[in-house]
Amino acid sequence: MISIQVRRSVTEPTLVFAVLFAIALLGSTASPALAQASGSWTTTGTLNIPRNGHTATLLANGLVLVAGGTSSNGTILASAELYDLISGKWAITGSMAAARSNHTATLLPDGEVLVAGGIGTDNPQSPCLATAELYNPSTGEWRTTGSMITARSWQGATLLQGGHVLVAGGEVCWGFSGGSSPGNSAELYDPSAGSWQATGSMHDRRAAELTLLQDGQALVADETAELYDPATGKWTMTAGMYYTFGTSRLAAVLLANQWHMWHSG
Repeated sequence: MISIQVRRSVTEPTLVFAVLFAIALLGSTASPALAQASGSWTTTGTLNIPRNGHTATLLANGLVLVAGGTSSNGTILASAELYDLISGKWAITGSMAAARSNHTATLLPDGEVLVAGGIGTDNPQSPCLATAELYNPSTGEWRTTGSMITARSWQGATLLQGGHVLVAGGEVCWGFSGGSSPGNSAELYDPSAGSWQATGSMHDRRAAELTLLQDGQALVADETAELYDPATGKWTMTAGMYYTFGTSRLAAVLLANQWHMWHSG
């Protein structure tokens, strides 16, 4: 395992410039057209319900599905909305069976969206959810599917090339007080069976995003990084990097991805 940590032993302006230069260099190498393009932001339609901790998924029909989250008054939401790029407006769609926040949403090959886990209100002894639901864009309705083996929130999720959904890590709740700690277990969702099965556990406990790589492996990265091989169901430690600026961190997931490409090619 290679771990690179840059501390405040150099002046912050110099460090910031070096980091930004490195990221720009990698970005221009991977995608010259993107590096040369300029972008700007414009305001568009406002959500019907203010929320945070929600998910946003681009559907096959071009609409964006936003689901769940927490409202401005702290209420965990089950509602969902659709954004229409052409009109710039949001429309209410069917609500989930369970209110949830800090969950995951994954677009499946058949066009449905799988949401899983998160923080909810179903169990007074533990806020973490194991339940999962499927959104059908054709009907605008949700239906429940098999529950995860482990209740979790802030987990990573990605669609593997074989059609299964890999979920790993996240905050696993424990006790009546609702305390939580990062987990290292992982599981696979089979859309055809609507059920979950355990797969290999990560070496480190973490709550981090999962990224599918071109070779079919899944990358998870924070201070360290691991690769999941669907063929073996096992994780392998790989390069992990982060930069520390005082008390804040810039997680270099893209850099770790690029590092993997360099050393596997």
